[in-house]
Amino acid sequence: MNHPTREEWMAYLYGEISRETKAALKTHLDTCAECHANVAAWRQAMLALDAWQLPAARSCRSWSPALRWAAAAAVLLFAGFGFGRAMSPTPPNAAMIRAAIEPSLKSSLETDLRQRLAREFEDKWQADLATARVKLLVEYKKQLQSELAGAADTTLAAALAEAQRLLAEFSNAETEKRVEDKQALLTVLKEMETKRLTDNAALRKDVETMAVLTELAFRSAQQEMVQLASDRIPADQ
Repeated sequence: MNHPTREEWMAYLYGEISRETKAALKTHLDTCAECHANVAAWRQAMLALDAWQLPAARSCRSWSPALRWAAAAAVLLFAGFGFGRAMSPTPPNAAMIRAAIEPSLKSSLETDLRQRLAREFEDKWQADLATARVKLLVEYKKQLQSELAGAADTTLAAALAEAQRLLAEFSNAETEKRVEDKQALLTVLKEMETKRLTDNAALRKDVETMAVLTELAFRSAQQEMVQLASDRIPADQ
């Protein structure tokens, strides 16, 4: 009896054939115990594979990918093999079962592992990014506080220096003003002293001139009185 190939049965199980081919394979399946047992084992393996889930992320990290694939393949292989033996007196071909489920099992495992690794990588990347963001914010805050403190100290020092400079300028200006005022006062005093001396000299000269004139006038008056007296004496006699 000619049996359909494994590829044809896989297409039958996955529904990837036409209606005519499916009807022909169904007719052969109803009349062939060997193919019926193989298809039943493959279908059971497919159901077990669909229901099987990977262990938790921590367990996945503790197993290598080869060990995880080997364990899952062994479980499904022995499950399909035992089911085939129970359903048919003719033992199913283990190599055929393994060859049938190995590609889809490996592809499913690789896809699932890739997705889990991608999620773990994304979660770790997000956690590292959040940690880096927090550290960056803390460092930026410290740097900003340090810069603000430095700027405040610089501004305060500049303000104090400017205040000291203004006080020094004011003190120098006051000192210069006092010196100028003192010099101006000395100049005024000198001018007043010079004027006093000049006035005293002029007054003395005027007094001396007046004294001389008074003396002359007094002598002239005395002479006139003497002359007048001398003129009156003979007349009386």
